[in-house]
Amino acid sequence: MTTGWDGDFQPGTYAYADARFRFGMRYQSWQLERETRWYYYLTFNRDTSEFYRELELGLPGAKDRQLDLEVKGLQARGLRLSHRFELPALSITPALAYYHVGHFQFGSLRGASVAGDPLTASAVLDYHFDQDKILEYPADVSDGSGISMDISFSSLLKERWQLDVAFSDLWNRWQFDDAAFTTGCINLSGGGQAVCNSSGAASGRSGQSSYVTDIPWSLNTGVYDTSWLLGLRYFQHDRYQRFSLAKDWTTPLGDMGMSLHSTNQVGVHWRSGWHQLEIVSDDVRPAYARDIQLRLGLTLGW
Repeated sequence: MTTGWDGDFQPGTYAYADARFRFGMRYQSWQLERETRWYYYLTFNRDTSEFYRELELGLPGAKDRQLDLEVKGLQARGLRLSHRFELPALSITPALAYYHVGHFQFGSLRGASVAGDPLTASAVLDYHFDQDKILEYPADVSDGSGISMDISFSSLLKERWQLDVAFSDLWNRWQFDDAAFTTGCINLSGGGQAVCNSSGAASGRSGQSSYVTDIPWSLNTGVYDTSWLLGLRYFQHDRYQRFSLAKDWTTPLGDMGMSLHSTNQVGVHWRSGWHQLEIVSDDVRPAYARDIQLRLGLTLGW
């Protein structure tokens, strides 16, 4: 899933992407998978997005602003093991994943900008990484590690209503024994009402140290009427929230459906006994889409 990327300026508060590729096998109630994951989550306030627009266009500061930006990004590979427990009227599936983290970016920028011309700002930077995307500090760091726990519940009520609740990354921990870091102060055009002191436009220190962090959990829950083939779902990842209404039709090729979403998206779905395909987007033109979800799953018997 990706949301908040390319397009004309819109004063948002986040950009989010979580892409996963899994390949594995299932035996009875056990499932073992090899997973590659790309995760990116950028949060900021509206003042920060407006300030960035003024900076990019060379505009004067329209008003005093509070700047607040945080980024969490990683690329990881690992193994995921899950087991399904069948109880009367309830199925519970916990899962545990262990990762090796290759690339990572975690950081925050907090400060203030002042109205006027030229545009002035002052901010404190706290940044941990394997490759410096800001000041090009020559880092040489080892891979990190991560562990994440998921859990899902499902139940069929009155042989008609299918209920499910799934938490991803409900508990997670990402550890880097030798992460590169940069901490410092950035003052633009003198900094105005500076929140920190710097010698010149920027000053601080860089080095390598241990670092531990986490990422927000996700919730995916819904109810599905197996008689009318009609479903209602809710998804949340921190600030990102979405309500969905979906309708399926049974065809000789499998169940095909469409969905409408509170995020101004439309989706098409197709699933059968051996596959699942889902495409959800806010624009049929890929170059203009800002909120996309793609899902493809294949199941082969052995």
